[in-house]
Amino acid sequence: MLRQRGWAPLSTVRRPILWILHLSYAWIPVGLALIAAQGMGWVSPAAPVHALAVGAMAGMIVAMVTRTALGHTGRPLRAGAPETAAYIALHLGALLRLLAAIAPNLGYASLVHTAGIAWCVAFALYFLAYAPRLVGARVDDQSDAQTYRRGHRLGNQMLTGAVAGLFGGSFTDMLSGFRVFSRRYVKSFPAST
Repeated sequence: MLRQRGWAPLSTVRRPILWILHLSYAWIPVGLALIAAQGMGWVSPAAPVHALAVGAMAGMIVAMVTRTALGHTGRPLRAGAPETAAYIALHLGALLRLLAAIAPNLGYASLVHTAGIAWCVAFALYFLAYAPRLVGARVDDQSDAQTYRRGHRLGNQMLTGAVAGLFGGSFTDMLSGFRVFSRRYVKSFPAST
């Protein structure tokens, strides 16, 4: 906690793409304290698991996939309303699930169900905001040779047309959005047959 205080987390309050990292990291000492409390028999074993898995790990994962997807699709690293709502819903779900584990007399089933709904809302918001971005065209300079390599335009037009014809929709560019592996990585990977 001392280390995190040195990072000045309160200075990121107006930048959701940064405060999500600090808030997610803050769950780690909470989870560790809950492990100690669980060892003393004060809380159920579910409490530290949910603080660490839902609060810390899931929070960091959503924070990083947001940053990565924005960068890989040529967008600025700024979280808008859908991302902020997803961040809040995820951490609300973590808090409610933790509350259900440490104070079940407050309505265990209701807390668990509400936490699950908040969790689903968080990932639904992420999916709805990022699915079009991840399969769509990059928004940076479309004439860049790295975005469109030789032969890419024709293949892209053929695939995009086939998918649009089969499934309907207004796809314009299915091959230049987010990619897991860069071309340079794939070319350098020592694969043998």
